[in-house]
Parts: sequence; structure tokens; C-alpha cells
Amino acid sequence: LAKRQYGFLQEDRKYPFVAYGVTCTYNAKKDMLVIDSARSMDSCIFCHGKLRIIHNDGTVAYENGDVTNESVSNPATNHCPCGFKHWWKGIAYDNPPLEIPVVLQWNGVTVADIVHWFQYESQRHLNSNAYQIASFLLQKHFPGEFGSEHLHHSIVQQILDQVKDLPPPPKSPDPPKCLLGGGDGERG
Repeated sequence: LAKRQYGFLQEDRKYPFVAYGVTCTYNAKKDMLVIDSARSMDSCIFCHGKLRIIHNDGTVAYENGDVTNESVSNPATNHCPCGFKHWWKGIAYDNPPLEIPVVLQWNGVTVADIVHWFQYESQRHLNSNAYQIASFLLQKHFPGEFGSEHLHHSIVQQILDQVKDLPPPPKSPDPPKCLLGGGDGERG
């Protein structure tokens, strides 16, 4: 691109690449362009998607909610039609989380919070657990409080009431039937 745009590259000359938001200097010893300055860019100039930092090992520094480049194991059974996993708190999930509002009332104090609920994950241990979430919220908003079992139960019930009517995961399509045999294991 640099040679096509500027022709013969000269040592210590600045080469702006406006479309990419960078200005580079040519290093003849290494035969490479070195970035001198770059404007801050929040989105890709081509697809307008979010830009992320790339680590030295080539991995992406995803943020919560990002769609990864890792395919889900069975796209036919996912609630999200994109076919890729979704990043959340360092873990790649099959589906993005559902945001559930929860209200905690304890000793005259009312706190509203949002719970991120994961369901229908191919790795079952990644599915959310209402009891664990309720315990986390209690410690987050009312640490060290004793006798809060009723509040714990209330939080669990709020969560379960909001997820009980979620649509079930789509059914996997039936595997194709073998056209060579009669279904008894013998080839026809």
C-alpha cells in the first residue's frame, strides 16, 4: 500500500495514511514502516464495528458483549443467530446474556440492580444459577448482614419469575438418514 501510494520510500520521511488514521516513518534498515502517530479510532473505517486491542500473541482483548471469532458448537440450537460465541467477563458464551432487573429491599434500603442471565449454554456449567446470583447480590449490596434469608429467597424468586417463560432452545435438526441401508446397520 505504501509503495503503491507513495512510490519509492525515503528514510525518515513521514507517510500519512488518512484512511487508517496513522502516520508512519520508513525505517530502511528494517525495511518497514513505523507508526509515528495514530488518531484514536473507536470503530473500523470499513465495517464500522468496534475496534479492540490485539495482544502480542495475536489474541483479541474482548470486552463484555463482544461477538468473538469462535464458532458455537451447534448454531441450530442457539438463541443468537450469529453463530459465534459472545464474550462476558473473560468467558466465551454461546448466547449473549439476558438482562434481568432485580430490586433488593432490606432494613428500609431499596437497591435496584441488573442481573446478567445465561441460559441454554452448550457447556452446562456456564448457565446462570439464581441462588449463586442472589448470594452475590446480597454480598455486593448488604455485606455482612445476618438474617437475610428472606431477601435471598426474594431475589431468587424475582429471577426465576422472569426467566420461567423464556422460549426453549431450538431443536437440533434430525441427523440425515442413511440412504444406503434400511436402518438395521446393513448396507443395501
